[in-house]
Amino acid sequence: MKAFQILLIVVVGIALLVGSGLGFYWWSQEAFAAPVVLSEGLTADWQDGSWLITATLTDTGSEQGTTITFTANVTYTRDGQQISTDSEPVTLTVGASELTKQWTTTEPVSLSIVEGSANGSGGCEQLPDGRLRWWVSAPNDGLEKTFSFRVR
Repeated sequence: MKAFQILLIVVVGIALLVGSGLGFYWWSQEAFAAPVVLSEGLTADWQDGSWLITATLTDTGSEQGTTITFTANVTYTRDGQQISTDSEPVTLTVGASELTKQWTTTEPVSLSIVEGSANGSGGCEQLPDGRLRWWVSAPNDGLEKTFSFRVR
């Protein structure tokens, strides 16, 4: 009887150990089921055995082609009489510009950029010291721009 009790305890212990291991495997897969927000405009998503890094940016300044009209009003007193006059209007048109946001890892990483995985409005490179640098660029058109690449 005592041998049976020991065998039962061992079997239950193994079942709990394997079950908790499977639970950890399931949890670890679930942990990467949604993109991880690294900072504003930057996410990492575990897909197909590599990290998909996605950077987004919108130039929130005045859009290209926006016109801004200025007029000045001058009021002064001459010989005791108050005189007021308006200037001719001056119209300025916002020109094209491009905003770029850049990230660089602070330490060398053991990951490499997957060849041919870069996509969108930006770029990435592995620096000679092993750090990664990437950027996304957005013209002042009011639209969100995205750049993505994979590392493994």
